[in-house]
Amino acid sequence: MPKLIAVLVLLLGATFVVEQHRLAAQHARATELALASVNVAAERDSTRDAALTNQHVAVLLGDSLRAAEKQIVQVTQQRDALDVALGRERRAQYALSASDR
Repeated sequence: MPKLIAVLVLLLGATFVVEQHRLAAQHARATELALASVNVAAERDSTRDAALTNQHVAVLLGDSLRAAEKQIVQVTQQRDALDVALGRERRAQYALSASDR
């Protein structure tokens, strides 16, 4: 009887580990698909006036300022040989530009 209980406990533990692995894999896949979906929308997005869709932004900007917005494509960064050789890691950089039109 104790051997049977030990075998059942081992089987239960193995099942738990396998299910945790499957859950983590599905979570990673869902994250990947969500990012791909957002990127497809960003690729088709065009620049638009932010004040047209948001009254609060329109009030803040007043008559003399204009704000434009556009979605961006997101990519996962991977270390390459140069990062390893330099002992550094990649970081995202974003640029913001303003003009008076």
